[in-house]
Amino acid sequence: MVTADRLRAHLLHSGLAGVVGTAREESLRSYRLFAARDPRVLIGLDPAGAWGEREVLALMAERCGVAADPGRTSGPEVIDPERTLAALDACARLLAEAARRRVPVLLGTGHPHRLLGFYAVLADALSAAGCEILTPAQGRCVDITTRFGLRT
Repeated sequence: MVTADRLRAHLLHSGLAGVVGTAREESLRSYRLFAARDPRVLIGLDPAGAWGEREVLALMAERCGVAADPGRTSGPEVIDPERTLAALDACARLLAEAARRRVPVLLGTGHPHRLLGFYAVLADALSAAGCEILTPAQGRCVDITTRFGLRT
């Protein structure tokens, strides 16, 4: 079994937590695009309620530990490894409950180049447990232009 210390070390070594490969400028741009409901960052989902840039930044600061100061506009982005570990534990509990109850599950990531393999294995395991794996925007055509090309 993987210990919290080993997982923390992996998160830091791989750049998934601590100083990450995303620059602060990129993060702030994504928050602005999310607030503007740009389909490139919504990936086919429709968030409830209105979200301004400051609300998105405050949420990311609370959940991920990024700097809450909107005046910090450059430099490396930092993700809190302790918040990441806590979120992973919470996610594991939710996924175990979903598998136990065999409920539909929607998986998604804004980082397909790094996490796609992980999500594929997770989808296979949940499917094998009897969960239906949902597709964002299923039944609708949503063209999303990403740095990886156009995705429908």
